[in-house]
Amino acid sequence: WANHAEADTYFLFHTIMMDIRDVFVPDMDAHSTGIQGRIHNMQRLLELHDPEVFDHLQACGIDTHFYAYRWLTTLLSREFLLPDTIRLWDSMFSSTHKENFLRYVCVTMVMHVRE
Repeated sequence: WANHAEADTYFLFHTIMMDIRDVFVPDMDAHSTGIQGRIHNMQRLLELHDPEVFDHLQACGIDTHFYAYRWLTTLLSREFLLPDTIRLWDSMFSSTHKENFLRYVCVTMVMHVRE
């Protein structure tokens, strides 16, 4: 496998970037696959599953962009140690609904820190 590591790495990086390219294209910001659309979808999901936390964050003036932008643009790679990130990515990339998987993990993280 070492003989093809560079090609495999490029292929995986290209595939990931194609899946999340709209996050980095300013013209797509307002589209559901753009960064603003993804953050909005995340807000709606939090509001649906934990309205108390959603209302509390709104009352405190904590904008979802404060944490969601970093999470969505780095696919949570800055939030976890490498072994945990690899496990998370393995689950996400094998999921048939990658964007929903990431959105649910992010919302679960917010709900988890409510205590």
